[in-house]
This record gives sequence, structure tokens and C-alpha cells, in this order.
Amino acid sequence: QIERDRRPADELAEHRKLERALAALARQRPGTVDAYVVAVALDSDPVFGREARAAADVLSRGYGGQGRTLVLAGSDGSGPSELPRGSPLNIAIALARVAELADENEDALILYTTSHGAPFGLYYNDGDSGYGAISPNRLRSMLDQLGLRNRLLILSACYSGVFVPVLASPGTASVT
Repeated sequence: QIERDRRPADELAEHRKLERALAALARQRPGTVDAYVVAVALDSDPVFGREARAAADVLSRGYGGQGRTLVLAGSDGSGPSELPRGSPLNIAIALARVAELADENEDALILYTTSHGAPFGLYYNDGDSGYGAISPNRLRSMLDQLGLRNRLLILSACYSGVFVPVLASPGTASVT
């Protein structure tokens, strides 16, 4: 991930948005399979921001993720985003927070990403301010290190099929 020309005050504001969003996530309920929904727009074009918001709403309602849903996305086109931005770093932090709250034996992660893709993975683009990518190996490493074994991964991007063989496991369903 490469960031450029971001003002320190803007970075602090971004940090505070992420901190608030992470603090709002509910802890898992013992004896109940809880779904943690993380929906991410890795591109700042408003079409991706709208898609991540809509996917989070549908997945949260469908899997009972109310209170356990996090959206990382830029603007939806109606003005500046009140949400933390979708970036490789913010995904890593969000997944680490889910791992703190979830029971790895009982709960499930539902990760939805939308962006452009390339043969090397998912592409991160925040206008002229941020660039980068998440490779299949990087995503697998994050999920494994955090113990997030029960997972539904929905990756919406060209070339997202490159993630399937790398992320395959008994507790993973991948949709690309």
C-alpha cells in the first residue's frame, strides 16, 4: 500500500473513523453462531462505495450480522464518506478486530470486497492519494494468522478467481 499527499489532520480523522467503527462491533454470543460481515470498497469511485454499502446491508440482514457489520468504503457519490476508507491496512485492522471479538470455533466471517482486480490480486485505488494491492497469499495469511477459519469470501473483481485455490480450506466458501 502506498499513500501520498495525505495531510496529517486527514489521517487523524481517518483513524478516528476507523476507531469508532471498530468500537461499535458487538462481541460474539457464546452458544450462538454469530456472523461478522466486513464489506470493503477498495476503489474510491462511488460505484464501489454504493456496492459495498448495499452488500453489507443484504449480508447483514441475511446472516443476522446486525451489530457485527463493518463497512470500509469511500463516498457513495452524495458527499464525503462518513465511513473508514477501504484499504489493505484497514482490512487487516478490521479482520484483527473481528478475530478479537469472535469465537474461532463457533462464529463466521463474511468478507465482501469490491474493486478492480489483476492477475496478482485485488487492486486498491484511492484517487491520486493511495495505491496498492492484496494478493491471495496475503489474504490467506491474514485469515490464518487471526484464526478466522469459518468464512464466506465474496470477492467482486476481475481476476478474483486467482484467490480460489489459495484460499481453499474445509471452512471456506469462496465466491468470485
